Amino acid sequence: MKLLISALILTTFCVSGTFEWGSCPKVVLQSDFDLSKYLGNWFELIRNKDMKYEKGECSKANYSMNLDGTVRVFNSEVRDEQWSNIEGYAYCDSTNPAHCHVKFSKFAPAGDYQVVSTDYENYSLVFSCFSIGIAHWKWAWLLARDVNFDIAPYVSAIENFGIPASGLHYTQQTNCPASFY
Repeated sequence: MKLLISALILTTFCVSGTFEWGSCPKVVLQSDFDLSKYLGNWFELIRNKDMKYEKGECSKANYSMNLDGTVRVFNSEVRDEQWSNIEGYAYCDSTNPAHCHVKFSKFAPAGDYQVVSTDYENYSLVFSCFSIGIAHWKWAWLLARDVNFDIAPYVSAIENFGIPASGLHYTQQTNCPASFY
């Protein structure tokens, strides 16, 4: 029991996101997900406030295919008026291609990346969850191809994941310094 409590305390300090007891909720994912249509540039418009590794503004992602069939993930954001970036890769389940896994370090486990819905040309609603069996942490993102996309209809969709609107960060996408992609 002490080991379980210690693991829970350690995980609480190492993992951000919306915390709840129990296992990760099941969400319905995009049934006809087409990775080739998903590739390209996406701007982050909404994320959880307490993202441990995302603290900047002007956040965006670029997805492209690697020669080995994985997806190159290039994320960037502005912190202290400077661009910072990280590169990793993703791979998607063969039986459920809308459920992907993203790695930014060979030492860290792959992160969960579930495409709940997308029209490929305007928006993508993404959900993620990490579970230790008795508890879980969850995150959500609204990505868009255009920084002027109307986010209003998607806040309630994120709340349906159990993430309150008060726990959301609305990513600033104006007055961004010149980018490198």
